[in-house]
Amino acid sequence: MTRNILDILTRLRSNKLFLTAFVGIVLGFVTYHMVNQWSEVVNLPWRFNGWLLLACFLSFIPIQLIRSFSWKLLLGLLGAKVKLGQCFYINGLSQLARYVPGKAIGHIVFVEMLNDIGISRKRGVVSVILDNAFYLISAVILFLVSLVFSGRGEYAGRFAALWILVPVGLASVHPRILLPTANFFLRLLKRSPLCVTYRYRSALVVLSLYMFQGIGGGFALWFLLRSFYESGISIISITGIFSISFAVGLIAIFAPAGLVVREGVMVSLLRLQIPLEVAMAFAVLSRAVITLVEFLTGVIAWKLIGLDRKKGLTSPEGEIADRLIREVREGEDLH
Repeated sequence: MTRNILDILTRLRSNKLFLTAFVGIVLGFVTYHMVNQWSEVVNLPWRFNGWLLLACFLSFIPIQLIRSFSWKLLLGLLGAKVKLGQCFYINGLSQLARYVPGKAIGHIVFVEMLNDIGISRKRGVVSVILDNAFYLISAVILFLVSLVFSGRGEYAGRFAALWILVPVGLASVHPRILLPTANFFLRLLKRSPLCVTYRYRSALVVLSLYMFQGIGGGFALWFLLRSFYESGISIISITGIFSISFAVGLIAIFAPAGLVVREGVMVSLLRLQIPLEVAMAFAVLSRAVITLVEFLTGVIAWKLIGLDRKKGLTSPEGEIADRLIREVREGEDLH
């Protein structure tokens, strides 16, 4: 593994205090508000349903698999053939790196790990740009659809500008627009152009998978809300709010993994349908659940590769894991 990965891990350790303070401030604000409104909080229809909480966690399993499959097809658009297991492994570890301050860290991890299995950094960078584009387009579509079909059509006018992004986004992933644009910037960076092509229909298939990720996330968070609060909010509304809050968090370059930004958008939209205290509790719990899921995904991916090593099997992923372990140990010895 390249030294970039070791630098990232070192940065994760050095910024632990920053992340702790950042999260502590947010939790402190939520706690302060809850205490001040305690008389109203205790009278809300709280409850606990363990089965719905379990359904929430189980709903994230197909989301992670679809996420990995989406990356596989996305890289295929750029002429790179990657196994599904490789995508699952690399995606799992790169998700953890997103929580390091500095928005590009997770992307750097992804590009470097792709480079270690033979995918050029050039294709890796373009795939990351495409990933963000597909995610933003799908999130805007799901959010606007949720406003129309969830009985919240009166709010659609407030987000009229977003409707313009739908045709613009759909056009931007067309090969006649995307590839020349990508090659233009590659030339500016003094890199050779991408000599690939793909069908627009294939790009739309990939986009549909990103939309399925958003829908799956909506189901999972609906189960989460219903596990502790009796609410009539629809799955369609939760899906739209989940999607657009993640999208805003994605473009907030100053926030690791969209921390606080995602929750702020989520609370602002949820409070239109449920009490503010419930929206705040839900935002905090959703962050905790999603972080746990992403962490477990990374651990499972790592352990699966570890099983291959114990069986004496060789693979690009196994070599990546071995080199990463050696570099981390060397870095700890230096400290």
